[in-house]
Amino acid sequence: MHYVLFYEYVADYLQRREPLRAAHMALAKPLIERGELFLGGAFANPADGAMLVFSGESAAVAEAFAAADPYVTHGLVTRWWVREWTTVVGKDAADGLEVKAPQSRSLNPFAARTKRGELSSASCKSLRGGRCSDGSRTFDFRTR
Repeated sequence: MHYVLFYEYVADYLQRREPLRAAHMALAKPLIERGELFLGGAFANPADGAMLVFSGESAAVAEAFAAADPYVTHGLVTRWWVREWTTVVGKDAADGLEVKAPQSRSLNPFAARTKRGELSSASCKSLRGGRCSDGSRTFDFRTR
């Protein structure tokens, strides 16, 4: 099962976090090594909160992390809460479907559908959010 820890930050979080950052990361490190914490980070534009994703049998690890986190104990976090997250898609999903990139016979391992639905190979110069651009065309990746 997965659990998501949400933080809400004070307005001057970015200015106040540096002295606490090493201790915050040190708290996370053993959880990462044990596979209990596998994603986390602050929201951007604005940096008004954060989200950390935990894996385990209960919310206890996420709650213990928040209770001990220097960002919380030193007042950078104004509010935190943990939500159980039912994951069903992706390689780390607790239950469900793993979606794999489509295979192509060309040297390029990516195959994509054009906006008109045609299947094509794309030489990706940039890849963002499941979209590939070869400089002149944009492709949406989908499984076949």
